[in-house]
Amino acid sequence: MQLSHGFSALIHSFLTLMHDFPVAVDNFLTLVHNYMKKQQGAQTNFYLHLQLCHYFSKKLPQIK
Repeated sequence: MQLSHGFSALIHSFLTLMHDFPVAVDNFLTLVHNYMKKQQGAQTNFYLHLQLCHYFSKKLPQIK
């Protein structure tokens, strides 16, 4: 799957944020999750991407 350069940069920034501020990012994801539930999953793709970032950020320390 080919990601746009902007989206790759966004994911990279997001992973960096997660590494530096895990609690803040976790709270943010919870807020997004609750918002998405209210929106009846209108933008679930966006939330899925965030979940993937969250998953990989937990795997990253093992990869380095």
